[in-house]
Order: sequence, then structure tokens, then C-alpha cells
Amino acid sequence: MDPIIPFGTTIHLLNPGYMTIGGQKFTDFEVTDTGDVNWSLRGESPFWIDVYYGPTSSWTFQQASQHGVTRVDFYWFHLVSHSGQAD
Repeated sequence: MDPIIPFGTTIHLLNPGYMTIGGQKFTDFEVTDTGDVNWSLRGESPFWIDVYYGPTSSWTFQQASQHGVTRVDFYWFHLVSHSGQAD
């Protein structure tokens, strides 16, 4: 299944302007999965993102749980080569 936002696309956060993961502030993320094919069953937007906190451990579970569900504003861009093909 293809993702709604293409693989390799960069998502840039606008509001909030960053997310802190493992003590580092991140403003940009890369699309690496397709998301949830059943998003519409919950009445959500197809443009939701989930952020990977790393391999499952008590620390990553705690960090992701503390972050919870937060609405963010973002835009994405996908680089295209001169040949018209996505890089």
C-alpha cells in the first residue's frame, strides 16, 4: 500500500515548531511507513503522523506515552530530480 504522503517526504513542523525526543529537538521527520489504513474508522484525518521513538523499551514507551496525542501543524515537501522522478 502506498502512503498518502509519499515515502521519503520530509515533514516540517510548524506548530509546535519542534518535538523533543531523547533530549534532542527535531523539526523535520521523514516518511518511512504507510500509516494506518483504517484511519477513517476513527474519524481522523488521513494526514495524521506518528513519530517513531526508537526500539520498544520502557524509556521509549514512557516518552511516547508522555507525548500522547497532540495536534500539530506541518507541511511536507518531496524533492524531484531534473528528470521529473522523485529522489
